[in-house]
Amino acid sequence: MDISLKMKQITALFSQIEIYSTIFQ
Repeated sequence: MDISLKMKQITALFSQIEIYSTIFQ
């Protein structure tokens, strides 16, 4: 498993969570 790829997936996931939490605030 590529570490940098995993980090990009995690970062994308957190950014999506941040967007959704901003919308549903």
